[in-house]
Amino acid sequence: MRRRTDGALEYVGRTDFQVKLRGQRIELGEIETALEADPDVMRAVVVVHRDDRGEEALVAYLVGRRAAAWSDVRAHLSARVPSYMIPAHVVHLDTLPLSVNGKLDRTALPAPAARSAADEYQAPRTAAERAVATVFADVLGIDRVGVTDSFFDLGGNSLIATRVASALGSDLGIDFPLQWMFSDPTPQSLGQRIQKWANDGVDGAGASLNVLLPIRTRGTAEPLFCVHPFIGLAWSYAGLGRELTQDRPIYGLQSPALTEGEPHLETIPDFAARYVREIRSIQPHGPYHLVGWSLGGVIAHEMAVQLQDAGEEVRLLGLLDSYVGIDRRVENSATTADLLGGVGLDLPDDSVLDELAPDGQFDAERAAALLRVVGGPLAALTAPELERIYGNALRAPALIDAHRPRAFEGDLVFFTAALDDGFHVDPVTCWGQFVRGSIDEHPVDATHWTMTTPDALAAIAPHLERPRRRPRHAAPDTGRDSDPDDSANRPHSVR
Repeated sequence: MRRRTDGALEYVGRTDFQVKLRGQRIELGEIETALEADPDVMRAVVVVHRDDRGEEALVAYLVGRRAAAWSDVRAHLSARVPSYMIPAHVVHLDTLPLSVNGKLDRTALPAPAARSAADEYQAPRTAAERAVATVFADVLGIDRVGVTDSFFDLGGNSLIATRVASALGSDLGIDFPLQWMFSDPTPQSLGQRIQKWANDGVDGAGASLNVLLPIRTRGTAEPLFCVHPFIGLAWSYAGLGRELTQDRPIYGLQSPALTEGEPHLETIPDFAARYVREIRSIQPHGPYHLVGWSLGGVIAHEMAVQLQDAGEEVRLLGLLDSYVGIDRRVENSATTADLLGGVGLDLPDDSVLDELAPDGQFDAERAAALLRVVGGPLAALTAPELERIYGNALRAPALIDAHRPRAFEGDLVFFTAALDDGFHVDPVTCWGQFVRGSIDEHPVDATHWTMTTPDALAAIAPHLERPRRRPRHAAPDTGRDSDPDDSANRPHSVR
């Protein structure tokens, strides 16, 4: 059971039917409930089926007034559950098999026919679509990619997106904009973009550094706005595209210092005011959903206060390991690897870091060389440009320390980096005087610098989709069994 926002209890299935598939923790009952929300479905059962090859996939068995097409079932579910919870097979039955005592006999459910989600495959038709599909398949290590398959639904993330952009840029002979990977993540839509560039000579290069970064623009649900960490880029939120329902738009907010000249924004309220203008250009009125990581969490909190000052509703405020009023005397300085985590990139291996940053500290010349090794659009940045980005990153602690937060009239959803060595600040102690509602803490199996990796976002996303109350000191959301959280026994300290 879970409690809805109107206070009523809602049945979401038995907890003993929780499964893990391809690294994702899935409540089968939640999918069944979503299916039964369709008026034509009288009863739904979802199981994990293993085929003759040993491959596992979700199968939905439906009893209803009519046999719906798989595409209709997918469209219905895509507005209610994340893409990884959409069954690959649908089997229509007149009745469900029962045991002698009248209970559902899951062992008697028939195996699905060969027809599956793969039968919805549409082959690329144009040269541009074939080029995109080929690169997708190569970098993701899969056999084939259909023209309507989303890069992020196939398992892509912001790191892999830079490799796709680099490969396509090399193939096409252009500075392929990373922006396109976020706004047009299918071979069909990217092919159209490429064809338009070929016809008009307009490529939109550099848009991936713009203040407003469209990660997914399609959908009718209330958008989610994600504020950058201290490095200023919001690319690493791209992984949410796979975790959230497909009808929900997602936008990143990035530092103006990446693309705009002087003067710089001087205070947290200045940043918040600029970003409020940006999000209202997309969504003029609430309810608003805001998320921020590190420095971005402090900015998101101030944005929420400013929106409330304007009479708007803020329905979700989520902070990823973000703190105010901390003791910086014991705070560790950022390394080159940390910076890459904030950008959403990762090192190919430890030897590269040893070679390019032997002391572990940021150096613009070394970072430029490192990004050339990693590839992607940032590889074109010069050392002076990286120095400017890093200089703005160094301003983050002073911005936070000078900020005097005001009170947000609402609840706060807080995600703690549970794997950090050393000390942590209790979010209730940190934010309690600046939040008038509850503070619900969700420890995540990550460090501060890995809060937007695919595994971390998989744990975070369900609470952004439908915030739920949990004990303040619960076990980390890992998607697997873990030891009890020891936060009550840890000293409180910093981020």
